[in-house]
Amino acid sequence: MTPDAARELWTDLQNDLTYRFPLIVETVARLRSRSCIINGEAVACDENGVPSFDRIRYRRHDASVFLYAFDLIELDGDDLRREPLKTRKATLASVLRRAVPGVRMNEHIEADGPTVFAQPSLLRSRLGGRKRPVDQGKIAEITANIHEIERRTSWL
Repeated sequence: MTPDAARELWTDLQNDLTYRFPLIVETVARLRSRSCIINGEAVACDENGVPSFDRIRYRRHDASVFLYAFDLIELDGDDLRREPLKTRKATLASVLRRAVPGVRMNEHIEADGPTVFAQPSLLRSRLGGRKRPVDQGKIAEITANIHEIERRTSWL
């Protein structure tokens, strides 16, 4: 990865956010890979550690925004989209092993929907025990699926 390419941050709509979220960019630039494409969500937390969409929208605290990474699309020139989600997540976890604080792994919860919804503690455990609204930001996908750019019926 060239030094400039290592420092680029793009949205799925091709908006360049490289200079908006420096913590994410600096963390990704330090990863031990020549290149990577990570799919994730930029998150800003309030004083209580609760994600706040307003802080992103109104550009408050851009310097402390981190990335919750949930998929790895490319690594060192290898296109991983044909790999099952479970494999991509395991590879992503390995890549991000030392990446904190700018990029955090969005842990995989292997359970059926009713179990996850009935036990918000499963979701809270990913945030270090902090409470957050349990109806925000959930996504479910069949773990054997390959990565597809368009939304599919296999997503929830």
